Amino acid sequence: MAVLTVFAVVFSMAVACGGGDDDDDDDDEDISAAADDDDDADGISLAVTIDATPDEAQLDVADLQTQGEQVMDARFVRLDVGSLRDDVRLINVDLPGEANIELELTKAYHRDNGVTWIGRPRDIADWGQAMFSEVDGDVAGQIITSKAQYLINPLGRGVHGIYKIDQSKFRECGNEIAENGFEEHGFEEHGSVEPMINDNVALEAADDGSYIDLMVVYNQAAEDASGNIAATIQAAVDDANLVYSNSGITQRVRLVHSHKVTYTDSGDQCTDRSRMGNPSDGYMDEIHGLRDTYHADLVPMIGGTGYYCGCADLPYTVSPGNDSYAFSATAFDCAIGYHSFVHEMGHNMNARHDWYVDSTNNSPFTYNHGFTYSSAAWRTVMAYNNACTAVGVNCTRLPYMSNPNNTYGGVAMGRAEGLSQAADNRKTLNNTAYTVANYRQEVSSTTTTTTTTTTTTTTTTAPTTTTTTAPSTTTTTAPSTTTTTTPVTTTTTAPPTTTTTTTVPTTTSTTTTTQGGGGGGCGSDEWSYPDPDLM
Repeated sequence: MAVLTVFAVVFSMAVACGGGDDDDDDDDEDISAAADDDDDADGISLAVTIDATPDEAQLDVADLQTQGEQVMDARFVRLDVGSLRDDVRLINVDLPGEANIELELTKAYHRDNGVTWIGRPRDIADWGQAMFSEVDGDVAGQIITSKAQYLINPLGRGVHGIYKIDQSKFRECGNEIAENGFEEHGFEEHGSVEPMINDNVALEAADDGSYIDLMVVYNQAAEDASGNIAATIQAAVDDANLVYSNSGITQRVRLVHSHKVTYTDSGDQCTDRSRMGNPSDGYMDEIHGLRDTYHADLVPMIGGTGYYCGCADLPYTVSPGNDSYAFSATAFDCAIGYHSFVHEMGHNMNARHDWYVDSTNNSPFTYNHGFTYSSAAWRTVMAYNNACTAVGVNCTRLPYMSNPNNTYGGVAMGRAEGLSQAADNRKTLNNTAYTVANYRQEVSSTTTTTTTTTTTTTTTTAPTTTTTTAPSTTTTTAPSTTTTTTPVTTTTTAPPTTTTTTTVPTTTSTTTTTQGGGGGGCGSDEWSYPDPDLM
């Protein structure tokens, strides 16, 4: 849609972007104790939004953010970033259409350049999750309820767009597998590209599989539409870790570097992905050396809009020699709201779509499929909408990988191994994590992240799980116990049984383009991310 006409009153407000993180000694305490002196101590939620009228430059960014048919309504606001950084336990947010929602903090973790605030609707009758990823005063994120979904994007200089979205309007991915093994997210066949395999990947000082290190690539189109590309990238990483935590996936993804490329979108994410993977075709060739420099296991790209929501390498087997199958390209507007960023990385780790659109079996597992449940109109991250539209409904893509041990509304969110049409991508990612984490070995650092959590255990209609979501250093993250289901020796390198401290260097993003920075509010092309705390 074109940008919506929003009638808003301009309020004078000093948005708190202050630090406080360096002097905060309560980050590791239970949030119920930390909130004693807050306005929410007596159960009163704190308003963190105030209506704003975007200026012309901000409206230009909003135009780029609302090009897709999925945007149904919009509201422009300023966000009280200071309250998010202070780990306020109860907040309320004004939404499009005069709606308002109260949210309760479940976890917050602090970085050098901001905070990620994760919560849920205070109304226990309404399932949902909220995520605010703040970087240098700008916030990207989402609010998901059983009734609606909202996407939050910065417009620059403290103004944000909150967009109500309709997932059924996203450009759906397809189900074609090219001979070279990359997943084409569209309904048309594309030419294959011979993978460039690095036979010199060192396996000494092996990672234990707890972290998959990412180097995120982006271009000018993504920067222009983001309002703050650093916040967008952080939100995509946070969304991936939230999906993993929800699903009982033991590993987490960790951003070790971000890099701006001089590249114009082709309009086809599969073409973009193919160009990423080729180190000598004249397109983005520098990313291969940077990947080695920053020890990145996977290299996802966020670009502008295109024919698809995304396209990714899908190796038939995950093995040390297949480290070239580590690339993906995702459209900016799909990355968070449609969970396409984590969806594409799922393909890199052998996760497939649901059985309705992908009947491939035993490649390499019998259970590496997404799951749909059309009777209640929902599906998991790797599943398409096709099985649902075939019976006349649209299914919401929930922030969960298939897992038969999780339930939603009393229904299992997958099918166990050994059953017909098994669907357990949680197990798929857990069984390939060790190999993927060792595509490149991690390096040590002194950066840290502080975390606060709540300990409430309210029962709702939310998906429930009987698995533990905390990553461990046990051999459960190694695929060695499931090699009977894979035709190749992907697990000859078992993870160490001793624990390791997984840290990442404080790195800064370098830019190889002379183009000016777009999407006001970015401030600088350089930023760094410490280790994410486990969500």
